[in-house]
Amino acid sequence: MSVAPQPPAGLVDLPAFKKPIPTVPTPLTAFDPAYVERRKQITEQILQLKNGRQLAFFTEGSPADPAVLCLHSLGQSKLEWIMRKPLPGVYLIAVDRQGHGNSSPYPPGLPPSTPARKFSDDADEYVELLDSLGVNEFRVTGSSMGGCFTIALAALFPERCVGCAPVSGLADPWHSSVTTDAERKALCAEGSMALLTLADSGCKSWMMRKVMLAVFSTAPKDKSVDPGFAKQYPTYFKANQRNNHKTYGPDFALMDSDPYLVSQLLDAHNYGLNCAHGGLLELIRCYGQQGWGCDPTNIKNPCFIYQGTLDAETPIGCPEHNRRIIPGAQLVRVNNKGHSTILLHKEEIVLALVQGKPAAIENSSVE
Repeated sequence: MSVAPQPPAGLVDLPAFKKPIPTVPTPLTAFDPAYVERRKQITEQILQLKNGRQLAFFTEGSPADPAVLCLHSLGQSKLEWIMRKPLPGVYLIAVDRQGHGNSSPYPPGLPPSTPARKFSDDADEYVELLDSLGVNEFRVTGSSMGGCFTIALAALFPERCVGCAPVSGLADPWHSSVTTDAERKALCAEGSMALLTLADSGCKSWMMRKVMLAVFSTAPKDKSVDPGFAKQYPTYFKANQRNNHKTYGPDFALMDSDPYLVSQLLDAHNYGLNCAHGGLLELIRCYGQQGWGCDPTNIKNPCFIYQGTLDAETPIGCPEHNRRIIPGAQLVRVNNKGHSTILLHKEEIVLALVQGKPAAIENSSVE
């Protein structure tokens, strides 16, 4: 196996905005200069895997320091984990998950004609990346769907994963600890119970897959051109408060006022899904009755679960359930932050993970 710099087909220059990004009260007319400068300091690399596929990633820091594997959310990319400045004492490894960025697309095919994927099906690829970098013990964190993978890696490799921090992560609705429909419903986003049938062969499942394919079929192919950031920003990143779809949560005023975060989210999204069925496969992996292919109760080392109190995408039942079943897990409720804005604290989360403790985030509580 080899680790080599990414050829010119990799990261391209940031595209100019066709329209200003509708941040309030001042629209953003260009990528934030501080983010642009930090992006220039990142060198993308490619690992050719033994199975013929590839993972795109970047590292920052000294390999002699504790390694933290960082996993992005659905539809984003490793660029989500470019910190505002290098973190002292951390060997940071950020990777494009399968089907995203410059990593290999998901193999073609959807259930029921092909088996539904589990989180365990692709976990070995991340371990191969760690092996290639000479990393034995590691810590892992991830946002949203990356938080699900965080739990899976910690559960599948408890001897090597010495700490984990899922952020806004979901829970396995088919875990053996979930025994009633009411418990299962508490782990599903508002109105998403139908997603539990995504991997089935019935008519309802086929219709749901068709709808989800349409939702996730807009991945831009030309990264050098603005794919419509002005529209994507409010629709993709400003999920309304749960049960209130007419008013944005108060945390979005903070996000609007942070051009670095806005620029980073848009850039990471531009390098997000690289195959039309990738988003659907992610949802099937999370909600399908095949389960996750791992047992969170196997996690042996510190687990710090982060959830924003304004999160309108991950129901609070998920982190609460994961805290109950993961031995010794601690739940950090971050007040006045939502699904996207909790990433304002990612530096604190990573540094605290290395120190083996929950991050001391202002206006948060630890359970």
